[in-house]
Amino acid sequence: AAAVHLGIDPAIVFHPAAPILIADSDRTYREASVGAGKLLGLPREKIIGRTLDDFAAPATKPVIPERWQTLLKEGEQSGTLQLLGADGTPREVEYTAKTNVLPVRHLLVLRDKTESSESDKDPSLSNIPSWVEDYALFLIDVDGKIVAWYAGAERIYGYRADEAVGRHLSFLYPAEDTPQV
Repeated sequence: AAAVHLGIDPAIVFHPAAPILIADSDRTYREASVGAGKLLGLPREKIIGRTLDDFAAPATKPVIPERWQTLLKEGEQSGTLQLLGADGTPREVEYTAKTNVLPVRHLLVLRDKTESSESDKDPSLSNIPSWVEDYALFLIDVDGKIVAWYAGAERIYGYRADEAVGRHLSFLYPAEDTPQV
Protein backbone atom coordinates (compact mmCIF):
# COMPACT_ATOMS: atom_id res chain seq x y z
CA ALA A 1 0.00 0.00 0.00
CA ALA A 2 1.09 3.56 -0.59
CA ALA A 3 0.03 6.81 1.02
CA VAL A 4 -1.06 9.54 -1.35
CA HIS A 5 -1.56 13.00 0.08
CA LEU A 6 -4.81 14.85 -0.58
CA GLY A 7 -4.52 18.59 -0.13
CA ILE A 8 -2.20 19.53 2.71
CA ASP A 9 -2.90 17.07 5.50
CA PRO A 10 -4.98 14.01 4.65
CA ALA A 11 -3.87 10.72 3.16
CA ILE A 12 -5.59 7.79 1.54
CA VAL A 13 -3.94 4.39 1.40
CA PHE A 14 -4.35 2.07 -1.57
CA HIS A 15 -2.54 -0.29 -3.94
CA PRO A 16 -0.46 2.14 -6.06
CA ALA A 17 -1.06 0.27 -9.34
CA ALA A 18 -4.85 0.40 -9.01
CA PRO A 19 -6.34 3.13 -11.24
CA ILE A 20 -7.98 5.29 -8.58
CA LEU A 21 -9.11 8.90 -8.77
CA ILE A 22 -10.38 11.19 -6.03
CA ALA A 23 -12.64 14.00 -7.25
CA ASP A 24 -14.45 16.89 -5.62
CA SER A 25 -18.14 17.62 -6.21
CA ASP A 26 -17.31 19.63 -9.35
CA ARG A 27 -15.71 16.52 -10.95
CA THR A 28 -12.22 17.99 -10.53
CA TYR A 29 -9.55 15.43 -9.70
CA ARG A 30 -7.83 16.16 -6.41
CA GLU A 31 -5.71 13.01 -6.40
CA ALA A 32 -4.75 10.26 -8.82
CA SER A 33 -2.90 7.01 -8.31
CA VAL A 34 0.07 5.97 -10.42
CA GLY A 35 -2.25 3.37 -11.98
CA ALA A 36 -4.66 6.11 -13.11
CA GLY A 37 -1.72 7.90 -14.70
CA LYS A 38 -0.78 4.76 -16.60
CA LEU A 39 -4.35 4.25 -17.77
CA LEU A 40 -4.69 7.84 -18.99
CA GLY A 41 -1.13 8.07 -20.31
CA LEU A 42 -0.21 11.09 -18.19
CA PRO A 43 1.78 11.64 -15.01
CA ARG A 44 -0.59 12.00 -12.07
CA GLU A 45 0.49 15.65 -11.64
CA LYS A 46 -1.09 16.39 -15.06
CA ILE A 47 -4.36 14.68 -14.06
CA ILE A 48 -4.83 16.56 -10.78
CA GLY A 49 -6.84 19.76 -11.31
CA ARG A 50 -8.52 18.46 -14.46
CA THR A 51 -12.03 17.03 -14.75
CA LEU A 52 -13.46 13.75 -15.92
CA ASP A 53 -14.79 15.59 -18.97
CA ASP A 54 -11.19 16.36 -20.06
CA PHE A 55 -10.55 12.65 -20.62
CA ALA A 56 -13.91 11.61 -22.08
CA ALA A 57 -14.39 10.63 -25.70
CA PRO A 58 -16.65 13.10 -27.57
CA ALA A 59 -19.62 10.70 -27.57
CA THR A 60 -19.28 10.21 -23.79
CA LYS A 61 -19.07 13.90 -22.77
CA PRO A 62 -22.83 14.60 -22.92
CA VAL A 63 -23.69 11.81 -20.42
CA ILE A 64 -21.13 12.76 -17.78
CA PRO A 65 -23.02 15.64 -16.05
CA GLU A 66 -26.20 13.54 -15.68
CA ARG A 67 -24.29 10.48 -14.40
CA TRP A 68 -22.36 12.67 -11.98
CA GLN A 69 -25.54 14.22 -10.56
CA THR A 70 -27.03 10.72 -10.18
CA LEU A 71 -23.88 9.57 -8.37
CA LEU A 72 -24.03 12.53 -5.98
CA LYS A 73 -27.71 11.79 -5.23
CA GLU A 74 -27.46 8.00 -4.89
CA GLY A 75 -23.97 7.71 -3.37
CA GLU A 76 -22.79 4.78 -5.49
CA GLN A 77 -22.54 4.02 -9.19
CA SER A 78 -20.88 1.71 -11.65
CA GLY A 79 -20.81 1.50 -15.42
CA THR A 80 -18.59 2.03 -18.42
CA LEU A 81 -17.27 5.11 -20.16
CA GLN A 82 -15.12 5.67 -23.18
CA LEU A 83 -12.07 7.72 -22.20
CA LEU A 84 -9.22 8.98 -24.34
CA GLY A 85 -5.59 8.37 -23.47
CA ALA A 86 -3.07 11.21 -23.84
CA ASP A 87 -2.36 10.03 -27.39
CA GLY A 88 -6.08 10.18 -28.28
CA THR A 89 -6.53 6.40 -28.20
CA PRO A 90 -10.04 5.49 -27.01
CA ARG A 91 -10.28 3.14 -24.04
CA GLU A 92 -13.38 1.39 -22.77
CA VAL A 93 -13.20 1.86 -19.00
CA GLU A 94 -15.34 0.22 -16.36
CA TYR A 95 -15.77 2.38 -13.27
CA THR A 96 -17.11 2.07 -9.77
CA ALA A 97 -17.72 5.24 -7.81
CA LYS A 98 -18.68 6.08 -4.25
CA THR A 99 -19.34 9.52 -2.84
CA ASN A 100 -17.97 11.16 0.29
CA VAL A 101 -15.27 8.60 1.08
CA LEU A 102 -13.54 11.61 2.57
CA PRO A 103 -15.25 14.92 3.32
CA VAL A 104 -16.53 16.19 -0.07
CA ARG A 105 -14.25 13.75 -1.90
CA HIS A 106 -15.51 11.02 -4.17
CA LEU A 107 -13.71 7.81 -5.14
CA LEU A 108 -13.56 6.44 -8.69
CA VAL A 109 -11.98 3.04 -9.25
CA LEU A 110 -11.26 2.35 -12.92
CA ARG A 111 -10.63 -0.82 -14.88
CA ASP A 112 -9.44 -0.74 -18.47
CA LYS A 113 -11.67 -3.00 -20.55
CA THR A 114 -9.65 -2.54 -23.77
CA GLU A 115 -7.80 -5.56 -25.11
CA SER A 116 -4.57 -6.52 -23.29
CA SER A 117 -5.22 -4.11 -20.47
CA GLU A 118 -2.92 -3.93 -17.45
CA SER A 119 -5.53 -5.68 -15.32
CA ASP A 120 -5.46 -8.69 -17.67
CA LYS A 121 -1.68 -8.94 -17.23
CA ASP A 122 -1.80 -8.57 -13.46
CA PRO A 123 -4.56 -10.70 -11.91
CA SER A 124 -4.33 -8.82 -8.60
CA LEU A 125 -5.67 -5.73 -10.42
CA SER A 126 -8.57 -7.49 -12.14
CA ASN A 127 -10.39 -7.99 -8.85
CA ILE A 128 -10.23 -4.43 -7.56
CA PRO A 129 -12.98 -4.33 -4.95
CA SER A 130 -16.10 -2.43 -5.87
CA TRP A 131 -16.58 -0.30 -2.79
CA VAL A 132 -14.52 1.89 -0.56
CA GLU A 133 -15.04 -0.48 2.36
CA ASP A 134 -12.52 -2.74 0.64
CA TYR A 135 -9.83 -0.06 0.96
CA ALA A 136 -8.14 1.14 4.12
CA LEU A 137 -9.01 4.84 4.08
CA PHE A 138 -7.90 7.17 6.82
CA LEU A 139 -6.72 10.75 7.27
CA ILE A 140 -3.45 11.79 8.83
CA ASP A 141 -2.22 15.21 9.85
CA VAL A 142 1.14 16.68 8.80
CA ASP A 143 2.83 14.98 11.75
CA GLY A 144 1.56 11.53 10.72
CA LYS A 145 -1.10 11.25 13.43
CA ILE A 146 -4.38 9.63 12.44
CA VAL A 147 -7.26 12.11 12.59
CA ALA A 148 -10.04 10.05 10.92
CA TRP A 149 -10.47 6.28 10.57
CA TYR A 150 -13.02 4.83 8.14
CA ALA A 151 -14.81 1.47 8.03
CA GLY A 152 -12.46 -0.09 5.47
CA ALA A 153 -9.42 0.71 7.62
CA GLU A 154 -11.18 -0.80 10.62
CA ARG A 155 -11.90 -4.02 8.70
CA ILE A 156 -8.48 -4.30 7.08
CA TYR A 157 -6.29 -3.31 10.04
CA GLY A 158 -8.59 -4.60 12.80
CA TYR A 159 -8.50 -1.45 14.94
CA ARG A 160 -11.63 0.49 15.89
CA ALA A 161 -11.65 4.24 15.27
CA ASP A 162 -11.25 4.97 18.99
CA GLU A 163 -8.10 2.79 19.00
CA ALA A 164 -6.52 4.42 15.94
CA VAL A 165 -7.43 8.12 16.02
CA GLY A 166 -4.70 10.16 17.70
CA ARG A 167 -1.98 7.55 17.18
CA HIS A 168 0.97 7.93 14.83
CA LEU A 169 0.71 6.07 11.51
CA SER A 170 3.79 4.02 12.39
CA PHE A 171 1.78 1.87 14.83
CA LEU A 172 0.31 0.06 11.79
CA TYR A 173 3.67 -1.30 10.65
CA PRO A 174 6.11 -3.74 12.24
CA ALA A 175 9.15 -2.08 13.82
CA GLU A 176 11.47 -3.51 11.12
CA ASP A 177 9.38 -1.74 8.41
CA THR A 178 9.31 1.62 10.18
CA PRO A 179 12.09 4.02 9.15
CA GLN A 180 14.21 5.18 12.05
CA VAL A 181 14.08 8.95 12.43
